[in-house]
Amino acid sequence: MMNGTEAPLGHIAPRNQPPSLLACIACRKRHLKCNGQMPICKRCQDSRSECNYQQSRRGYKGPRKTAKGTVNDGSQANSNEDSGGDMLRDSTKKPTAASLADWTPATIPEMDFNMNEDAVFMRNYPDATTRSFNFLPETYHTTETTSSVGHLSTMGNGQHSELAVSFQNNAVNPTARTLPEPPRQSPEAPVDTLINLYYANFNSAHPFIIPRKLYRARPYLLPPHLKSVMRFVASHFMPGLSQDNLRGLAEGITAEDVSNDGYKVQGLMLFGMSLFARFEPEPALTVINQAIDLAVNLGMNSKTYATNHGMGTDVIEESWRRTWWDLFTIDGILASMNNVPHTFRLQDIQNDLLLPSEENDYAQCKIVPQLRSQNHFLDRTFSTEDYAYSSFAYKIEAVRLLGKVLSLDTDTLAAADEQVESLDTSLANFMISLPPDKRYVLERDGKCDEILFSAHNLIDSALILLHRPRSSLVFVQSHYPTPCTRQEAIGLPTSAYEVHTNKAIKAANSISKAIALRTPTSMHTPCFVCATVLAAIVHLPAYSMETSMDRAGAIKERLQLTVNALSSMGEVWPMARAAKGQISQFAREIFAGQARAAGHMQAQAQIQQIDIEAMMEDQTWLDELTSLAPGGNAMMLEGAEAGSMSMATSTTTPGIK
Repeated sequence: MMNGTEAPLGHIAPRNQPPSLLACIACRKRHLKCNGQMPICKRCQDSRSECNYQQSRRGYKGPRKTAKGTVNDGSQANSNEDSGGDMLRDSTKKPTAASLADWTPATIPEMDFNMNEDAVFMRNYPDATTRSFNFLPETYHTTETTSSVGHLSTMGNGQHSELAVSFQNNAVNPTARTLPEPPRQSPEAPVDTLINLYYANFNSAHPFIIPRKLYRARPYLLPPHLKSVMRFVASHFMPGLSQDNLRGLAEGITAEDVSNDGYKVQGLMLFGMSLFARFEPEPALTVINQAIDLAVNLGMNSKTYATNHGMGTDVIEESWRRTWWDLFTIDGILASMNNVPHTFRLQDIQNDLLLPSEENDYAQCKIVPQLRSQNHFLDRTFSTEDYAYSSFAYKIEAVRLLGKVLSLDTDTLAAADEQVESLDTSLANFMISLPPDKRYVLERDGKCDEILFSAHNLIDSALILLHRPRSSLVFVQSHYPTPCTRQEAIGLPTSAYEVHTNKAIKAANSISKAIALRTPTSMHTPCFVCATVLAAIVHLPAYSMETSMDRAGAIKERLQLTVNALSSMGEVWPMARAAKGQISQFAREIFAGQARAAGHMQAQAQIQQIDIEAMMEDQTWLDELTSLAPGGNAMMLEGAEAGSMSMATSTTTPGIK
């Protein structure tokens, strides 16, 4: 019999609190209910037993969601999660001015960067899921605080430092603003497909955004306007996806109301590169120049910028250094192209930045504590120190040498022999001085080191730009108009024409070998399109000049490889498609010209054969010859007849010379 307080049979009383999603190891083994209290649950506390929790790979995602879309505590589920999947479903979402201007970086909670990537996600980081959001709603504002934001943040070397992050240009400031905790993310929030595509396909060639490992644990570290650009770049790797709306979102990075900080520089760099790769040179140059102006004004070429804006962690400081250095390389590469007028603006800008760390270390958030400067790198040959420089350091040096080649007088006749020979020596020293692990771009696991890949191809491009104008190749055709080639005057050689020709062809063959590595061409930087085109404008005239059928056949195979590589890259970047069409047209003209020349030679040979046969049939020349001999010289007559018979035999007996 039931008393008045008992519930009727079959009735389940409503829970006052949601059940705990955590259970200690002891309660799990005994299949007992655990209240999940930390550091010790109630059962273990009562039994005075040891209480341990196993770290969850997924992490706690907040109260369970009911069928009506509300959480158990009565709060509304957040619909503004930062999700590329959401962007795919509704790509018309526009960021508000407030969301772009008011975004500010949050401080980094304590995190052990020495863990491997799997361990990072086994650790319970609620912020990794609860502070992920797309664009801040207009009702979501920051709050002012009068005290500094003091937070211990683990750096790459295991030390801790006090953080005071300001919302004014990200500088350390006693008066800081902090974001309130946003609503918890819906458990059904889709995965950010486009951000994943960006890291998987583009980031390895230009790794200056924070590593994917850090982003996956702290996605709110990047502002919405930067993520919009990242998604637009990534959309090129998703065939069939409409890019119009994504581009509209990405263009927001150029707005004046976006905070002028390092994140805006990063977004402008990505947006400018994508416009160049889309064969939109004029707007691309405008965006890149905007990035250069802002970076210089912010003082990103000073090591103090990375220190003051690194949020107390070596990984983000490294990201700022890499941003400047990658902008330096982009600036130099664009200066070598001729589709828009651009000079290497950052070439003579002084900087005291340290060189970037190795790529694998950066990806794992492990920064070498004692990095070296560019001056150390330039003096490495005479140094007694055995220091391993990163692939990025060699790419920076390759662009510096490319800039030296570009700085030669545009009139190649005015360039001094000493300048040309000095640059040729510097380019040779680069390749000879490479340590064993930097001589080949493929790593032991078969993966391509994209930064080192770029460094090698930049040196080959510099060699072509240095030697082709001074070679005999220009006598076939001095200029091939493409999106990547510069029009140069024919220069006087510092050595024999053949020396410059051979060096240009050797550099072009090296680029062809890079294409033949059978690595995905879409993974390479879009700038590799221009290296491929430079190889083609060497092989095109070389094919016309070649007299050996075997060597001509090998050159034709390289041209086919070049066109196929451009076709493959053209599936992602429109500029490659345009270049492929132009190179294919030049090749068809050369092959047609060779066919006409071969036909002309065959026709000439046939005409000559006809003339000889006609002469043999007409013997009047023999009579005239004998009439000239006094007394009818019998010896001359016999000699002439013998010559006539010999000539007739040579024309009627094939295979006998």
